[in-house]
Amino acid sequence: MNRVKYKAQGCLTIDLDFVPYQLTHSQIISEGHKQDVFLLGGSDNKVHLYKEGLQHRFREEDSDEFFPEFQELDSCVQWLDIEYYESDTRRLTAMGHQTGLVKLAIVDAVKTEILQTYVTAHDSPITSVRLFYPVTNFSPPPFVKSDKIPPSNVNKVPIFHLLVDSALSPAVVHRDVLHKQLNDSLILPGSNAYDIPLCVCVMDVDFDGQNELLVGTYGQQAEENSDEISKSTNSTDDTRNRHKSNECKYSYNFDEDLTRSNLSRKTKSQENVSVECPSCENTCLVHMYDNACPSGPHQAHYSLLWQRSFSCPVMGVDRLDIVGDGLDDLIVVTQKGVHIVQPDMFDVAQVCSERLQMLAQVIQATKPGDEET
Repeated sequence: MNRVKYKAQGCLTIDLDFVPYQLTHSQIISEGHKQDVFLLGGSDNKVHLYKEGLQHRFREEDSDEFFPEFQELDSCVQWLDIEYYESDTRRLTAMGHQTGLVKLAIVDAVKTEILQTYVTAHDSPITSVRLFYPVTNFSPPPFVKSDKIPPSNVNKVPIFHLLVDSALSPAVVHRDVLHKQLNDSLILPGSNAYDIPLCVCVMDVDFDGQNELLVGTYGQQAEENSDEISKSTNSTDDTRNRHKSNECKYSYNFDEDLTRSNLSRKTKSQENVSVECPSCENTCLVHMYDNACPSGPHQAHYSLLWQRSFSCPVMGVDRLDIVGDGLDDLIVVTQKGVHIVQPDMFDVAQVCSERLQMLAQVIQATKPGDEET
Protein backbone atom coordinates (compact mmCIF):
# COMPACT_ATOMS: atom_id res chain seq x y z
CA MET A 1 0.00 0.00 0.00
CA ASN A 2 2.87 2.39 0.84
CA ARG A 3 4.48 1.63 -2.49
CA VAL A 4 1.35 2.51 -4.43
CA LYS A 5 0.88 5.67 -2.40
CA TYR A 6 4.49 6.67 -2.96
CA LYS A 7 4.25 6.10 -6.72
CA ALA A 8 0.97 8.00 -6.94
CA GLN A 9 2.30 11.04 -5.10
CA GLY A 10 5.86 10.96 -6.40
CA CYS A 11 7.04 12.82 -9.49
CA LEU A 12 10.22 12.29 -11.47
CA THR A 13 11.44 14.72 -14.10
CA ILE A 14 13.70 13.50 -16.90
CA ASP A 15 15.42 16.05 -19.12
CA LEU A 16 15.44 15.22 -22.83
CA ASP A 17 18.03 16.35 -25.37
CA PHE A 18 15.86 15.38 -28.33
CA VAL A 19 12.39 16.10 -29.69
CA PRO A 20 10.01 13.39 -28.36
CA TYR A 21 7.41 11.70 -30.55
CA GLN A 22 5.25 8.77 -29.44
CA LEU A 23 5.40 7.58 -25.84
CA THR A 24 4.20 4.02 -25.32
CA HIS A 25 4.89 1.06 -23.07
CA SER A 26 5.74 -2.59 -23.47
CA GLN A 27 7.17 -5.52 -21.56
CA ILE A 28 10.63 -7.04 -21.34
CA ILE A 29 11.82 -10.33 -19.88
CA SER A 30 14.52 -9.56 -17.34
CA GLU A 31 15.99 -12.33 -15.17
CA GLY A 32 13.07 -14.59 -16.01
CA HIS A 33 10.43 -12.03 -14.99
CA LYS A 34 8.26 -9.67 -17.01
CA GLN A 35 8.70 -5.99 -16.41
CA ASP A 36 6.88 -2.99 -17.84
CA VAL A 37 8.99 -0.35 -19.58
CA PHE A 38 8.35 2.94 -21.37
CA LEU A 39 9.43 3.45 -24.98
CA LEU A 40 9.90 6.91 -26.47
CA GLY A 41 10.77 7.65 -30.08
CA GLY A 42 12.96 10.70 -30.62
CA SER A 43 14.33 13.01 -33.28
CA ASP A 44 17.81 11.51 -32.74
CA ASN A 45 16.81 8.39 -34.71
CA LYS A 46 16.56 6.32 -31.54
CA VAL A 47 13.87 4.63 -29.46
CA HIS A 48 14.66 5.33 -25.82
CA LEU A 49 13.82 2.81 -23.09
CA TYR A 50 12.99 3.83 -19.53
CA LYS A 51 13.00 1.16 -16.84
CA GLU A 52 12.03 1.30 -13.19
CA GLY A 53 14.94 0.72 -10.84
CA LEU A 54 15.62 1.08 -7.16
CA GLN A 55 13.51 3.44 -5.07
CA HIS A 56 10.83 3.27 -7.77
CA ARG A 57 12.71 5.66 -10.03
CA PHE A 58 12.82 5.35 -13.79
CA ARG A 59 16.12 5.61 -15.59
CA GLU A 60 17.07 5.28 -19.23
CA GLU A 61 18.77 2.07 -20.33
CA ASP A 62 20.13 0.83 -23.61
CA SER A 63 17.16 -0.32 -25.67
CA ASP A 64 19.34 -2.47 -27.96
CA GLU A 65 19.81 -5.01 -25.16
CA PHE A 66 16.10 -5.83 -25.02
CA PHE A 67 14.91 -4.60 -28.44
CA PRO A 68 17.47 -5.47 -31.13
CA GLU A 69 15.02 -4.24 -33.78
CA PHE A 70 15.75 -0.67 -32.64
CA GLN A 71 19.40 -0.83 -33.71
CA GLU A 72 20.75 1.30 -36.55
CA LEU A 73 17.57 3.20 -37.36
CA ASP A 74 17.90 5.33 -40.50
CA SER A 75 15.31 7.92 -39.45
CA CYS A 76 13.21 8.82 -36.44
CA VAL A 77 10.37 6.51 -35.48
CA GLN A 78 7.16 8.52 -35.27
CA TRP A 79 4.94 5.62 -34.24
CA LEU A 80 5.43 2.02 -33.17
CA ASP A 81 3.25 -0.86 -32.02
CA ILE A 82 4.28 -4.10 -30.31
CA GLU A 83 2.38 -7.37 -29.88
CA TYR A 84 3.50 -10.57 -28.13
CA TYR A 85 2.29 -14.05 -29.07
CA GLU A 86 3.08 -17.75 -28.56
CA SER A 87 3.00 -17.39 -24.77
CA ASP A 88 5.05 -14.19 -24.95
CA THR A 89 8.03 -15.97 -26.54
CA ARG A 90 7.65 -14.09 -29.85
CA ARG A 91 7.32 -10.38 -30.45
CA LEU A 92 5.99 -8.53 -33.47
CA THR A 93 7.18 -4.94 -33.74
CA ALA A 94 5.86 -2.45 -36.31
CA MET A 95 7.66 0.88 -36.77
CA GLY A 96 6.55 3.87 -38.84
CA HIS A 97 9.33 6.28 -39.81
CA GLN A 98 9.33 9.95 -40.71
CA THR A 99 10.68 9.10 -44.16
CA GLY A 100 7.63 6.95 -44.95
CA LEU A 101 9.39 3.68 -44.20
CA VAL A 102 7.43 0.93 -42.44
CA LYS A 103 9.49 -1.80 -40.82
CA LEU A 104 8.06 -5.02 -39.39
CA ALA A 105 10.27 -7.23 -37.20
CA ILE A 106 9.64 -10.72 -35.80
CA VAL A 107 11.74 -11.19 -32.68
CA ASP A 108 12.53 -14.07 -30.34
CA ALA A 109 11.63 -12.34 -27.08
CA VAL A 110 13.47 -14.89 -24.92
CA LYS A 111 16.79 -14.85 -26.80
CA THR A 112 16.32 -11.25 -28.01
CA GLU A 113 17.17 -12.22 -31.57
CA ILE A 114 15.61 -10.88 -34.77
CA LEU A 115 14.08 -13.74 -36.76
CA GLN A 116 12.67 -11.84 -39.76
CA THR A 117 12.47 -8.25 -40.95
CA TYR A 118 10.13 -6.86 -43.62
CA VAL A 119 10.22 -3.33 -45.03
CA THR A 120 7.91 -1.28 -47.24
CA ALA A 121 7.94 2.39 -48.19
CA HIS A 122 5.20 5.02 -48.41
CA ASP A 123 5.32 8.40 -50.12
CA SER A 124 4.90 10.46 -46.96
CA PRO A 125 5.65 10.36 -43.21
CA ILE A 126 3.91 7.64 -41.23
CA THR A 127 1.46 9.07 -38.70
CA SER A 128 0.26 5.84 -37.09
CA VAL A 129 0.67 2.05 -37.19
CA ARG A 130 -1.48 -0.53 -35.45
CA LEU A 131 -1.21 -4.31 -35.22
CA PHE A 132 -4.58 -5.96 -34.68
CA TYR A 133 -6.56 -9.18 -34.90
CA PRO A 134 -9.18 -9.20 -37.69
CA VAL A 135 -11.60 -11.07 -35.42
CA THR A 136 -12.22 -11.18 -31.71
CA ASN A 137 -11.09 -14.45 -30.18
CA PHE A 138 -12.58 -15.62 -26.89
CA SER A 139 -12.80 -19.16 -25.63
CA PRO A 140 -16.31 -20.40 -24.69
CA PRO A 141 -16.98 -21.40 -21.08
CA PRO A 142 -15.70 -24.90 -20.23
CA PHE A 143 -19.24 -26.25 -19.69
CA VAL A 144 -20.23 -25.37 -23.28
CA LYS A 145 -18.86 -27.86 -25.78
CA SER A 146 -20.57 -28.39 -29.07
CA ASP A 147 -19.83 -28.97 -32.74
CA LYS A 148 -21.75 -25.76 -33.47
CA ILE A 149 -19.04 -23.68 -31.80
CA PRO A 150 -15.80 -23.39 -33.83
CA PRO A 151 -12.61 -24.33 -31.99
CA SER A 152 -10.67 -21.53 -30.37
CA ASN A 153 -7.47 -20.30 -32.00
CA VAL A 154 -5.84 -19.18 -28.76
CA ASN A 155 -3.04 -21.77 -28.93
CA LYS A 156 -2.50 -21.45 -32.69
CA VAL A 157 -0.34 -18.96 -34.56
CA PRO A 158 -2.45 -15.78 -34.56
CA ILE A 159 -3.39 -13.75 -37.62
CA PHE A 160 -2.12 -10.19 -37.36
CA HIS A 161 -3.11 -7.35 -39.66
CA LEU A 162 -1.13 -4.11 -39.81
CA LEU A 163 -2.96 -0.79 -40.29
CA VAL A 164 -0.74 2.06 -41.54
CA ASP A 165 -1.62 5.77 -41.72
CA SER A 166 0.55 8.08 -43.79
CA ALA A 167 0.31 11.85 -44.14
CA LEU A 168 -0.54 12.16 -47.85
CA SER A 169 -1.91 8.74 -48.78
CA PRO A 170 -4.94 6.62 -47.88
CA ALA A 171 -4.67 4.28 -44.91
CA VAL A 172 -3.49 0.78 -45.84
CA VAL A 173 -4.13 -2.59 -44.19
CA HIS A 174 -1.42 -5.23 -44.65
CA ARG A 175 -3.16 -8.55 -44.03
CA ASP A 176 -1.78 -11.60 -42.21
CA VAL A 177 1.73 -10.21 -41.90
CA LEU A 178 3.13 -13.33 -40.22
CA HIS A 179 2.43 -15.45 -43.30
CA LYS A 180 2.14 -12.94 -46.16
CA GLN A 181 4.64 -10.37 -44.88
CA LEU A 182 3.69 -7.00 -46.40
CA ASN A 183 2.57 -8.35 -49.78
CA ASP A 184 -1.22 -8.47 -49.27
CA SER A 185 -2.58 -4.94 -48.85
CA LEU A 186 -5.97 -3.22 -48.98
CA ILE A 187 -6.69 0.52 -49.08
CA LEU A 188 -9.31 2.15 -46.87
CA PRO A 189 -11.37 4.25 -49.32
CA GLY A 190 -11.78 7.91 -48.45
CA SER A 191 -9.43 7.79 -45.47
CA ASN A 192 -7.32 10.65 -46.88
CA ALA A 193 -10.17 12.76 -48.26
CA TYR A 194 -10.14 15.13 -45.27
CA ASP A 195 -6.50 16.11 -45.03
CA ILE A 196 -4.09 14.03 -42.93
CA PRO A 197 -5.08 10.72 -41.23
CA LEU A 198 -3.63 11.01 -37.73
CA CYS A 199 -4.92 8.21 -35.53
CA VAL A 200 -6.58 4.80 -35.62
CA CYS A 201 -8.61 2.56 -33.34
CA VAL A 202 -9.65 -1.09 -33.68
CA MET A 203 -12.76 -2.36 -31.92
CA ASP A 204 -15.76 -4.63 -32.45
CA VAL A 205 -18.42 -1.93 -32.56
CA ASP A 206 -21.41 -4.06 -33.58
CA PHE A 207 -20.57 -7.16 -31.49
CA ASP A 208 -20.42 -9.47 -34.52
CA GLY A 209 -16.94 -10.86 -33.78
CA GLN A 210 -15.32 -8.82 -36.59
CA ASN A 211 -13.17 -5.86 -35.64
CA GLU A 212 -13.99 -2.53 -37.27
CA LEU A 213 -11.35 0.11 -38.06
CA LEU A 214 -11.71 3.77 -37.12
CA VAL A 215 -9.50 6.48 -38.61
CA GLY A 216 -9.33 10.07 -37.31
CA THR A 217 -8.27 12.94 -39.58
CA TYR A 218 -6.93 16.43 -39.07
CA GLY A 219 -9.48 18.05 -41.36
CA GLN A 220 -9.15 21.72 -42.36
CA GLN A 221 -10.62 21.05 -45.79
CA ALA A 222 -13.79 22.39 -47.36
CA GLU A 223 -16.96 20.38 -47.87
CA GLU A 224 -16.89 17.33 -50.12
CA ASN A 225 -19.64 14.91 -51.05
CA SER A 226 -19.46 11.13 -51.15
CA ASP A 227 -18.87 10.96 -54.93
CA GLU A 228 -15.85 13.26 -54.67
CA ILE A 229 -14.46 11.18 -51.83
CA SER A 230 -14.72 8.02 -53.89
CA LYS A 231 -13.05 9.67 -56.89
CA SER A 232 -10.21 11.05 -54.80
CA THR A 233 -9.27 7.54 -53.71
CA ASN A 234 -9.28 6.19 -57.27
CA SER A 235 -11.74 3.47 -56.31
CA THR A 236 -13.57 1.50 -58.98
CA ASP A 237 -17.12 2.16 -60.18
CA ASP A 238 -18.24 -1.00 -58.42
CA THR A 239 -16.83 0.22 -55.12
CA ARG A 240 -18.47 3.64 -55.49
CA ASN A 241 -21.83 2.08 -56.28
CA ARG A 242 -21.51 -0.20 -53.28
CA HIS A 243 -20.91 2.78 -51.00
CA LYS A 244 -23.89 4.72 -52.37
CA SER A 245 -26.29 1.78 -52.23
CA ASN A 246 -25.09 0.88 -48.73
CA GLU A 247 -24.85 -2.88 -49.00
CA CYS A 248 -23.14 -3.07 -45.61
CA LYS A 249 -24.91 -5.07 -42.96
CA TYR A 250 -24.75 -2.33 -40.34
CA SER A 251 -24.82 1.44 -40.39
CA TYR A 252 -24.13 3.83 -37.57
CA ASN A 253 -25.85 7.04 -36.56
CA PHE A 254 -25.20 9.51 -33.79
CA ASP A 255 -27.37 12.08 -32.10
CA GLU A 256 -26.64 15.80 -32.17
CA ASP A 257 -24.83 15.92 -28.83
CA LEU A 258 -21.12 16.21 -29.68
CA THR A 259 -19.99 15.53 -26.15
CA ARG A 260 -21.91 12.36 -25.34
CA SER A 261 -23.32 10.42 -28.29
CA ASN A 262 -24.96 7.03 -28.65
CA LEU A 263 -23.97 4.37 -31.13
CA SER A 264 -26.95 2.59 -32.70
CA ARG A 265 -26.99 -0.61 -34.71
CA LYS A 266 -29.42 -1.10 -37.61
CA THR A 267 -30.24 -4.53 -38.82
CA LYS A 268 -30.03 -5.80 -42.36
CA SER A 269 -33.81 -5.58 -42.75
CA GLN A 270 -33.59 -1.79 -42.71
CA GLU A 271 -32.65 -1.32 -46.34
CA ASN A 272 -31.50 1.77 -48.24
CA VAL A 273 -30.04 3.47 -45.19
CA SER A 274 -27.62 6.02 -46.62
CA VAL A 275 -24.30 6.92 -45.05
CA GLU A 276 -24.07 10.65 -45.65
CA CYS A 277 -20.86 12.61 -45.44
CA PRO A 278 -20.87 15.64 -43.14
CA SER A 279 -21.49 18.99 -44.81
CA CYS A 280 -19.60 21.61 -42.88
CA GLU A 281 -16.48 23.64 -43.45
CA ASN A 282 -13.18 22.62 -41.83
CA THR A 283 -14.51 19.11 -41.34
CA CYS A 284 -12.52 16.77 -39.12
CA LEU A 285 -13.71 13.20 -39.32
CA VAL A 286 -13.65 9.82 -37.71
CA HIS A 287 -14.14 7.14 -40.39
CA MET A 288 -15.25 3.61 -39.58
CA TYR A 289 -14.57 0.65 -41.86
CA ASP A 290 -15.72 -2.96 -41.92
CA ASN A 291 -13.88 -5.87 -43.53
CA ALA A 292 -16.59 -7.12 -45.90
CA CYS A 293 -16.63 -10.82 -46.69
CA PRO A 294 -14.96 -11.43 -50.06
CA SER A 295 -17.11 -12.93 -52.81
CA GLY A 296 -14.05 -14.20 -54.66
CA PRO A 297 -10.33 -14.85 -54.17
CA HIS A 298 -9.36 -11.33 -55.28
CA GLN A 299 -12.40 -9.31 -54.22
CA ALA A 300 -11.75 -8.65 -50.55
CA HIS A 301 -12.28 -5.02 -49.59
CA TYR A 302 -12.96 -2.66 -46.72
CA SER A 303 -16.29 -0.81 -46.83
CA LEU A 304 -16.87 2.65 -45.42
CA LEU A 305 -19.72 2.32 -42.90
CA TRP A 306 -19.90 5.60 -41.07
CA GLN A 307 -18.40 9.07 -40.72
CA ARG A 308 -18.64 11.51 -37.84
CA SER A 309 -17.75 15.20 -38.13
CA PHE A 310 -16.01 17.21 -35.41
CA SER A 311 -15.30 20.93 -35.36
CA CYS A 312 -11.64 20.51 -34.33
CA PRO A 313 -8.84 18.27 -35.61
CA VAL A 314 -9.08 14.70 -34.30
CA MET A 315 -5.81 13.94 -32.53
CA GLY A 316 -6.61 10.55 -30.97
CA VAL A 317 -9.18 7.76 -31.03
CA ASP A 318 -9.26 4.92 -28.52
CA ARG A 319 -11.65 2.56 -26.76
CA LEU A 320 -12.20 2.44 -23.02
CA ASP A 321 -14.89 1.35 -20.57
CA ILE A 322 -15.03 4.82 -19.09
CA VAL A 323 -18.39 4.45 -17.29
CA GLY A 324 -17.75 0.96 -15.87
CA ASP A 325 -20.69 -0.83 -17.46
CA GLY A 326 -18.59 -3.57 -19.07
CA LEU A 327 -18.82 -2.10 -22.59
CA ASP A 328 -16.08 -0.24 -24.41
CA ASP A 329 -16.85 3.38 -25.25
CA LEU A 330 -15.26 5.26 -28.12
CA ILE A 331 -13.07 8.13 -26.89
CA VAL A 332 -12.32 10.85 -29.45
CA VAL A 333 -9.72 13.45 -28.49
CA THR A 334 -9.70 16.71 -30.44
CA GLN A 335 -7.65 19.86 -30.02
CA LYS A 336 -10.37 21.44 -27.88
CA GLY A 337 -12.03 18.59 -26.01
CA VAL A 338 -12.77 14.94 -25.38
CA HIS A 339 -15.88 13.31 -26.86
CA ILE A 340 -17.41 10.09 -25.48
CA VAL A 341 -19.36 7.89 -27.88
CA GLN A 342 -21.36 5.16 -26.12
CA PRO A 343 -23.18 2.10 -27.46
CA ASP A 344 -26.95 2.19 -27.58
CA MET A 345 -28.07 0.12 -24.59
CA PHE A 346 -31.25 -1.07 -26.33
CA ASP A 347 -29.18 -2.62 -29.11
CA VAL A 348 -26.77 -4.10 -26.58
CA ALA A 349 -29.67 -5.72 -24.71
CA GLN A 350 -31.00 -7.14 -27.98
CA VAL A 351 -27.62 -8.64 -28.88
CA CYS A 352 -27.27 -10.09 -25.37
CA SER A 353 -30.73 -11.69 -25.61
CA GLU A 354 -29.87 -13.24 -28.99
CA ARG A 355 -26.62 -14.68 -27.67
CA LEU A 356 -28.31 -16.13 -24.60
CA GLN A 357 -30.88 -17.82 -26.80
CA MET A 358 -28.10 -19.32 -28.94
CA LEU A 359 -26.32 -20.52 -25.81
CA ALA A 360 -29.52 -22.13 -24.51
CA GLN A 361 -29.98 -23.96 -27.82
CA VAL A 362 -26.41 -25.28 -27.66
CA ILE A 363 -26.89 -26.55 -24.13
CA GLN A 364 -30.22 -28.18 -25.01
CA ALA A 365 -28.64 -29.88 -28.03
CA THR A 366 -26.09 -31.58 -25.79
CA LYS A 367 -26.91 -35.21 -25.12
CA PRO A 368 -28.33 -35.90 -21.65
CA GLY A 369 -25.66 -38.50 -20.91
CA ASP A 370 -22.72 -36.15 -21.57
CA GLU A 371 -20.74 -34.67 -18.74
CA GLU A 372 -21.16 -31.20 -20.23
CA THR A 373 -24.85 -31.28 -19.32
